[in-house]
Amino acid sequence: MLFLEGIIDIFGKTFGAGATKEKQADHYEIRYVPFPLDIFIQVKGGHYDTFIEANHGDSSKPFSVYAVGRSDAYYLSSAGLKINVFNATLGINLGLDDISIGFSVRNGNVTDTLKLKINLMELMIGLEGSTTYHMKGYDGTAYASFEISPTSLYGGGLLAKGAASALKTKNILEYVKVLG
Repeated sequence: MLFLEGIIDIFGKTFGAGATKEKQADHYEIRYVPFPLDIFIQVKGGHYDTFIEANHGDSSKPFSVYAVGRSDAYYLSSAGLKINVFNATLGINLGLDDISIGFSVRNGNVTDTLKLKINLMELMIGLEGSTTYHMKGYDGTAYASFEISPTSLYGGGLLAKGAASALKTKNILEYVKVLG
């Protein structure tokens, strides 16, 4: 019986699961690329506050799964996997506006995060960096991101192919035909 208790103890200290219900508010965002270029590329920064409404379980164990329910926008809820080592976390998140692989480092009440992110709501892929200040009952997050649209990559490839073809044949009309 002592052996089984030891196994259960090790399992309990190694694997965790947590669920949080939260509400985001005071979202302020600046987009630095004007319309219509922002269809293809986005550079933005902003701030939002996250209020923790309920928290169950423990996702701070070395290998953890988690779920985050958003009471302000249920369709933006997410779930993921985390590997926590000391104050560093490697995480995979699955959500409609945030499918990402990220790395976070926590120092006291501050967490810095860098992640490669796919946003299905805006059809963008890019990098996002953020700093989160943890306070009693809520978190304040400042972020900046650079994202491109996969369709712009395809369009850029067609443009480059057309330009290379035009340079080879020295025929501007062919270049215009590829673009048209």
